[in-house]
Amino acid sequence: MRVLLVSSRFPWPPYTGDRLRLLIWVEALADHDLTLVSPPGRVPSQSTKMRHIAARSSLREMAMNIAVVAKRGVPFHSLIAARRQWREALKKAHADASYDVTIVFLSRFDPLVYPYLTSRRRILEAIDSLALSSAERSRHSRGPVSLFWKREAQSTAVLERDVPSRYEAIVVVSEEEKKRFGSNAVAIPNGVEILPLERGGFRPFTFGFWGRLAYFANRDAVSLIFSTIWPSIRLALPDARLLLAGADAPESFTRYAGSDGVELISPLQDRPEMLRRVQVALFPLRFGTGQSNKVLEAAEAGCAIVATHAGVRGLDDLAPLCILEDDPARLAEKAVELAKDHLRVERLGAELRMMVEERYDRRRTLEALRQIVTAGGSEV
Repeated sequence: MRVLLVSSRFPWPPYTGDRLRLLIWVEALADHDLTLVSPPGRVPSQSTKMRHIAARSSLREMAMNIAVVAKRGVPFHSLIAARRQWREALKKAHADASYDVTIVFLSRFDPLVYPYLTSRRRILEAIDSLALSSAERSRHSRGPVSLFWKREAQSTAVLERDVPSRYEAIVVVSEEEKKRFGSNAVAIPNGVEILPLERGGFRPFTFGFWGRLAYFANRDAVSLIFSTIWPSIRLALPDARLLLAGADAPESFTRYAGSDGVELISPLQDRPEMLRRVQVALFPLRFGTGQSNKVLEAAEAGCAIVATHAGVRGLDDLAPLCILEDDPARLAEKAVELAKDHLRVERLGAELRMMVEERYDRRRTLEALRQIVTAGGSEV
């Protein structure tokens, strides 16, 4: 089967949630005749079977796409990909082959590429609702910034109501997101690769937070940790250690590294190995839609989890095994209480690991994505 995958992101390295999701698709389609249209990048040697067509930058194309966004009132988010020659790249892809299925990556990308798709069967990988995410940012902002995100939420909501008529299936990561996209939406979680776990291994870090640190939701959470949560924890637990890890650490975070029990690793290279050194994952996230990869990674590593309700979004079966609290002061208190009870930390970590093994094995995700492409799909 010939499959065309069209994305405004290049999947490597997978240090953001959308790149990770894109790479999962690439893995799922490894046995098909796959062509990827995306920005330029170096395709790893193990993926050489995949054909890559790079969409080059063009000021003329950017001007044309800005006009499209302005005329149609689509989200300004779409401008993230506006400078690429999508029409020319897709023309090249279609000149060399006809495709059984085309997969478009993210709803905000649809206005720029849909007019140039020719395959009869089309799938939109939405991941989650950008309208809901934009509405959250509007509520937590003030002044002109709040008005901007309110406009984004409204225009994205219109787009998300419209796209189901153009695609045979809309794929999202959680059941919670399906209702935003209508009856042809299918929920397939990212899942996580299940690796061996040594029980009772030494975990030098009392707490840990990780993710792409420049991303606004992660940046907000880390700022909350340093301003409110970590001082309270260290007051109660002077020997507590915090692992802060992830790509693109802002300069404002580096001043905490190496003092007050904080170790900063940016970027994070061997994620599974490092997470197995953390006792309790600390996720005080105040923004988020879709599904938290952090929670799945923490559960796979056997960590106990203290989080806000937003931090465990889209993971209703894992949430009861986490310590949840939205107030930062109370969250710090609960984190201290848990860290003092080593047996409880081990028990919660073991229960989370068992649940993620049963429900979120990445192999199930890969099979479900293959079925979406080849046989109409099934949910996991």
